[in-house]
Amino acid sequence: FEVTGVWPVGTIVSLNDKSIAVVREVNERDIFRPKVEVLFPSEKKRFIDTEVEKEKVKIMSALNPFAEGKDYLDAIRR
Repeated sequence: FEVTGVWPVGTIVSLNDKSIAVVREVNERDIFRPKVEVLFPSEKKRFIDTEVEKEKVKIMSALNPFAEGKDYLDAIRR
């Protein structure tokens, strides 16, 4: 867990505000709170350090890239 974190880079996740994001960077200070890029909705696209915004933003779950997360696969490759 110390090397890859709880949320490995490239994991598609749902956030508590119903946004969909991809993990872009593991946080070495807190492996439970990575840096993510919001993919959906498009008007909310941005980078979030979930450690800094821990009172507002929480990861709820990982999305299966072969099921509910498949629509975001192209976006995570960018």
